[in-house]
Amino acid sequence: MNHRTIRDDTGTAAVLPAGFSAVELLDDDVVATVTAIADRDGREAVLTLAKAPAPDQARTAFRRWAKGLLDISGGPHVARMIAADITPDGRPFLIVESGPVLADHLDEHGPFSVRSTRDLGIAIADALAAAHSVDIPHGALQPATILLPNDRPALAGFGMNAPGLAVAAAVDAYTPPEDLPAALAGRIVAGLAGDVYRLGVTLYVLLGGELPWQQALFDLAARSVALPEIPGVAAELVALLRAATTADPLARPSAAQLRDWLAGIVMIPSTARPAPSRVSCSRAAESARSDDAERHCLARPVSGRGQRRAPSPGPRLRVCRPCPRPSRCRISRRCSPRRQPPPVGCRSSPSWRSPSSR
Repeated sequence: MNHRTIRDDTGTAAVLPAGFSAVELLDDDVVATVTAIADRDGREAVLTLAKAPAPDQARTAFRRWAKGLLDISGGPHVARMIAADITPDGRPFLIVESGPVLADHLDEHGPFSVRSTRDLGIAIADALAAAHSVDIPHGALQPATILLPNDRPALAGFGMNAPGLAVAAAVDAYTPPEDLPAALAGRIVAGLAGDVYRLGVTLYVLLGGELPWQQALFDLAARSVALPEIPGVAAELVALLRAATTADPLARPSAAQLRDWLAGIVMIPSTARPAPSRVSCSRAAESARSDDAERHCLARPVSGRGQRRAPSPGPRLRVCRPCPRPSRCRISRRCSPRRQPPPVGCRSSPSWRSPSSR
């Protein structure tokens, strides 16, 4: 692996685990810096380090949060936490293993089969259930925060809502309707029911479904529309995803219930599914000439901290950088999000969003 040397004036070197070295600065915002690191064997991880000392109360909350994450990080479907602590000068930091992400797989191979989607849903719902059992909401679940190490899904990105590292995220296709007002006001919000909603949207996207609100991200009425049927996908599975994404958070199943419901679906061979049309998002993002291209560029809601790569929604939601404001992403080297929203009147893709997944 070729490591690109980066200038370190943030204290990153002082918190690197033994055998690890910095590879690349992934993001740098007002809250924290995020650095890709790797050991001599090529094992990858992401280091998120706060820029400013945290107040005593925030330090206590961070340690409590880190202990809860440590308790579940040994599970089969939660990305392994390597370290989490407070620097001598009071700055929280988090180091989590990284690797290939679901968003890239979706971009390269298109929608998943029904069986693969169900199996991934069971795994990630199980990870959410474990996190919720220790009172840790995720708040940033989407294809960018799901790792695929050895083709075994693992949930990462918890750090986006960690005390002392949390950052407000703009609205995107995965934002639960109950969180829209807070997100629009720039407030940090995460909840258990919201996590279930995000997983439901993610699974629907993996199946190639087209979200009713993907062209109207700020429209609460659009987000209240039931998810449409998907050709070739059993109505039972779509009905389950509708329950997970209902506008009423109190009516959604818990993560554990969603896991059990998915596990209870009997897989029956269905008719062949039509291949989704392809749109080159790289060309669409550069030229911004096609409304159809913008509509399909929801795939990778340029997003947050955590992994080396990033996400996707829609029929065959493609990877793209809708907003022409390049910067490093906390999830991916080629995606760009922890930044301020475009100014009023910006004509870049409506899927643009600021960071949301560490």
